Amino acid sequence: MKKNILVILFLMLIPVGLSFPGDDIDIYGDYLLASMEKTISLDLEGAKLVDVLKLFSTQTGLNFVAAEEARDKLITLYMQDTPLKEAMDIIFEINNLTYDYRPAANIFVVKEPGNPDIETKIYHLKNARVTNSPIKSKGGEGMVIKDVVANMMSSNGKLMEDPVTNSLVIRDVSSQFSQIEELINALDVSCPKVMIEVEILDVSRRFVDELGMSNASSGLSGTISDIFTKFYLNQGHILPPFRTAAIDFSSYTAALKLLHTEATTKILARPKILTLSGEAAEIGITTDEVVGTIRDTETVEGGGATTSTVTADRAETGVSLKVTPIVNLETKEITISLEPSIKTAKASSFSDELGNEFNNIEEASTKSLVKLKSGQTLLIGGLIKHQETDSRAKIPFFSQIPFLGAFFRGKDSMDDDRELLIFLTPHIAEEGTVLAKREMRLRREQINPFRRRTIGITLDKFSQ
Repeated sequence: MKKNILVILFLMLIPVGLSFPGDDIDIYGDYLLASMEKTISLDLEGAKLVDVLKLFSTQTGLNFVAAEEARDKLITLYMQDTPLKEAMDIIFEINNLTYDYRPAANIFVVKEPGNPDIETKIYHLKNARVTNSPIKSKGGEGMVIKDVVANMMSSNGKLMEDPVTNSLVIRDVSSQFSQIEELINALDVSCPKVMIEVEILDVSRRFVDELGMSNASSGLSGTISDIFTKFYLNQGHILPPFRTAAIDFSSYTAALKLLHTEATTKILARPKILTLSGEAAEIGITTDEVVGTIRDTETVEGGGATTSTVTADRAETGVSLKVTPIVNLETKEITISLEPSIKTAKASSFSDELGNEFNNIEEASTKSLVKLKSGQTLLIGGLIKHQETDSRAKIPFFSQIPFLGAFFRGKDSMDDDRELLIFLTPHIAEEGTVLAKREMRLRREQINPFRRRTIGITLDKFSQ
């Protein structure tokens, strides 16, 4: 008796119409069912919902009404002394039903769930890109933001991408958008920028082997040949692949100074590339080299003349380097996916009927993963090629004399192995650093012309 009085007082104190947000089950009925000590015992097969509710009413003393769209739903169940609340929750969940409690009439209205409250929102991405964006990523194929957001949506949700505005168009129930917005804000963040400095040197392999760096001023111990393993491109067989080694700034500076002392050392390139974390940067020193000929023959119909044209068959040769950095801002470390490649044209034993020789393209490539601190230098070696040079010397006039001119001409052949050494230094670019440098450069560009004009005017006046 006391329990029933407390239930009635509780129902009177709660404002009418209060319910859980986004839930069709009324808090009054939910509390009432949970507080009752009634149990249900039923054994039914293919019974209509309206008949099941009659039995519920008989055993519990509660009033149940079935909505028109749900009254003929067939239900099969067997229960023995099951608490009322648990029995109704199980039956309604399995049969996709819900109820409203009308406290004024003390009636439970059993019905099918209505259509959910669907809402459409557009999210303009500031940093992330949609799947079919015209700006294609050259980095790894990770999970895109669309796939992650789709996993957070309900069964009623739909997601579309707009590549023109780089936006996500999401249609879902209102209750899901708080989680979706939180996820998008966490994923759509600015990627760290990485400045990659590269210096590519073409050095004599003989000099590299003979170069000792054990003195204290160099900052290195051993020789460069200890760091790198030789490999040659001979008859298409590639012996040990590329080797890499991480060195500090002092060792990097010492190595460059010593390599520059050799007269034959050539600086092929010194590029600087700014890229985003997770995006690939590509560096290439290539040549569109002739490797053979292509002959096209055309015969006029009716037994006429045959014409043929010969064009050069070209292929790209040289050195290429693909670098994909991934930044860890907490440790200031950069994980780099490294893909160096070298293609060379080698003479083959094949030739056409005119005596034109063909070349074979030989390629050596590898993939590796290294981790560096920001500002640490990575050495890449093992890019070795065999070079043959012919030098001719002659004395003018005398070298043109028949027979005797041979004594005044000379020919010297030289074989040399050349190695490409690549020094790669990544730096984590702090936000605003690049813009600040650009603004400083613009100020210099604006100030310098003014100074030049001022000096010029002063000199003109002085000369007068």
